[in-house]
Amino acid sequence: MSKIQVNTLHIIDNLWLGGAQTVVKGIFEKYSQNENFHLFVLRDTDEKMSVENKNVTVYHSSSRFHFRATIRQIQKIIKKENIELLHCHLPRSQYTGIIIKLIHKKIKLVFHEQGDVIDPFPLNLPAYKFFGNLIEHVICCSDFVKNTLEKKSRFPGEKISVLYNFVDRDVFTASDRVPGKKINIGFAGRLTQHKGWRDFLEATAKLSQKRPNICIHIAGTGKDKRKMLDTAKSLFPDSQFMYHGFVKKMDDFYREMDFICMPSHREPVGMVHIEAMASGKIVIASDVPGMNELLIHNKNAYLFEAGNINDLQIKLSKALDNSEKNSFLLKNAEKLLTKVSFSAFDENLQKIYQNKILAPDN
Repeated sequence: MSKIQVNTLHIIDNLWLGGAQTVVKGIFEKYSQNENFHLFVLRDTDEKMSVENKNVTVYHSSSRFHFRATIRQIQKIIKKENIELLHCHLPRSQYTGIIIKLIHKKIKLVFHEQGDVIDPFPLNLPAYKFFGNLIEHVICCSDFVKNTLEKKSRFPGEKISVLYNFVDRDVFTASDRVPGKKINIGFAGRLTQHKGWRDFLEATAKLSQKRPNICIHIAGTGKDKRKMLDTAKSLFPDSQFMYHGFVKKMDDFYREMDFICMPSHREPVGMVHIEAMASGKIVIASDVPGMNELLIHNKNAYLFEAGNINDLQIKLSKALDNSEKNSFLLKNAEKLLTKVSFSAFDENLQKIYQNKILAPDN
């Protein structure tokens, strides 16, 4: 692994459950010996990921209204560590980065866009529209996100790079689980409508009528938690459904699953499917932009039409009945995992820093 020499401060809104947080956690645990890399977390939360790195500072307040104190704390880190580059993840961090850039004009400002711009009403869109001249470069997690950002904000394409998220193969490894009498089908993600949790429950409920040996598992939390639990209670007996809540060690969750379903209605690129593949699990996912840049139907996953419960049920049935095809998919999944390895991410991040951000003509 190469070492980034520039003094860099990453800023992220929080360490709650999410793809951006997973990526940041992975970066800082891989770069744990890099004295040039620092992380500032704007807000503490009850449920959060832990990051094993001494250069992580968490502002210990659950309130969103501590702006001045946060800026002062960040400025102390900038002065002490001679920070040259700000790498901002998620909307609040991006706006914080803009304020810091206005104060410290020589600092290079980088946005890592994990897909907020694909939302119907993106919170960070004004940052690109009105303060784009302050942003040195934007790193997008997929071509879909890059194209959406250009279209919505008119931010110049030459200042945007695509860097796919990575999966940590030291954490997510194929398990030796042998399916027993119960077949475990899992969903992992934030419990909000666009993640498709209701489609997942309705499709698997129909499936369970003919296949009483399946057990449905959900990991994650969010504003739809109560709705999800009420829906599950109306569709499944207790013996066929298990809610795991917020799961800190997702590798343990995947290890106990036979299949992972990702029924999102929209997705910038996703993390669950590559983590599941690295864990040796068959993925059934919605065919949506971003996610289908990595997933190919009948090659490394089963894809279904987003929001189409009948199609999801059909693809789940095919996955359950076709062990030979599943072996073929898992073999091809290994090829994809090379593309989204940390070594590939690290190499490309180095190139972006050196060639697109720190080069003298930038």
